[in-house]
Amino acid sequence: MYSRLLVGFLAVVSSVGISSAEKHQSCSNKCITDGEVTYLVNGFRKIISESPVNRTLAAEIIVQDFVSISDSVNFVDQVPLNTTLTHSLPQLLEQESRLPAVGSVKDLYIAHNCETITWYFEFATKPLPTRGIAILFVGENRRIWKAYREANVGATLVAMGRPECRGDFGWSVGREGVEGGRSGCG
Repeated sequence: MYSRLLVGFLAVVSSVGISSAEKHQSCSNKCITDGEVTYLVNGFRKIISESPVNRTLAAEIIVQDFVSISDSVNFVDQVPLNTTLTHSLPQLLEQESRLPAVGSVKDLYIAHNCETITWYFEFATKPLPTRGIAILFVGENRRIWKAYREANVGATLVAMGRPECRGDFGWSVGREGVEGGRSGCG
């Protein structure tokens, strides 16, 4: 009798309070492969850089309860900082469809482990290139369930033609910095 109560209690406790992170992440599977990383990064790149947004591709690589967090995008969109940008795939698609296409995106560095992809990139915006970074969280189903992403807001606003961002200071673009590369476990 005692063991049945204990088993029942443990079953109830283990089913309560499972966060989105716990539902999606798992290292029990093998590491995401280099091919899977390439597919997911290429797909995410298209979703955040092309217009119109490819909804079919988005549904293939991103879960429905996708969460995106980005103070830089919030700042540009005039949304309060330190708030979640999107809570679902439809919200992401709506948010991205409001933004202009940014043209080509160059990979500067990609690294991955069994459940995350770190992607450092550069949008070919003018007059300044806009660098950004994204951490993409990948679930057992090999779909992205969360993203932390930030970009150079100053370069973004200058590229959007916002005169207040030009300021009375000079700027230039150097030729050193991040060396391209890729690392991972797969």
